[in-house]
Amino acid sequence: MKPPYPISNIVPFLKLGSLKANFIRITNEKVLNGMKKLYLRGNIFLKIVKIILAIIVVALYAYQLMTGSVELMPYSMLFLAAILLITGLEELQKDRKGVFLTYAVVSLFLCVVSILGFLMD
Repeated sequence: MKPPYPISNIVPFLKLGSLKANFIRITNEKVLNGMKKLYLRGNIFLKIVKIILAIIVVALYAYQLMTGSVELMPYSMLFLAAILLITGLEELQKDRKGVFLTYAVVSLFLCVVSILGFLMD
């Protein structure tokens, strides 16, 4: 049953369309803020993993340089490929798809060379 008077006469500042729009805007802001937090967490996680992998790569190459052995070379290349892939993912998050593709191709090449190094031992 329809009321005999419009609802906007009772509460003039209440407009149902603007209330719905405000609700959608507030909901969208909450979703976007949540996505920003996830993005920042993911970005920090990628940086931490990249730093850990870089420390491992430097340690492996330093060991190889001091001892003169090349037995650990496939491991070094595999970790280096992981660093390049993570760097590419960071570039993809910045919407730089061409740079990501370059990092991905080089990372894939290093993985293939590393696997061949494992098979030759």
